[in-house]
Amino acid sequence: TEWPEGPTIGAAGGDCVINGACVPAGQLYYYQRRAWNSPKVMSECRVCDPGASVSDWSVADGYTYNATTPIPPADCVKDAEVIDTPVPAPTEGVSKVVEEKDS
Repeated sequence: TEWPEGPTIGAAGGDCVINGACVPAGQLYYYQRRAWNSPKVMSECRVCDPGASVSDWSVADGYTYNATTPIPPADCVKDAEVIDTPVPAPTEGVSKVVEEKDS
């Protein structure tokens, strides 16, 4: 059964439909093991934001989603913590000293 889109879903209605489940606006994504009494581990950044998307988790401002580790709490990185790949130093115009071995 598919969910039909209507006037109460999305930005006007304030809900998302993600993976076939109705999720209220502002609800954080969470992970919970399928074991008795397992706690919910909440995401810091993935949230239902119908203004951004009614069918997928949105990423809160100030965060980057880490798809390589999609399970909370490792699914989010604060933007200030994102480390850029170092850029190699320029080699143009730099002279190299080469030692020659005696043959």
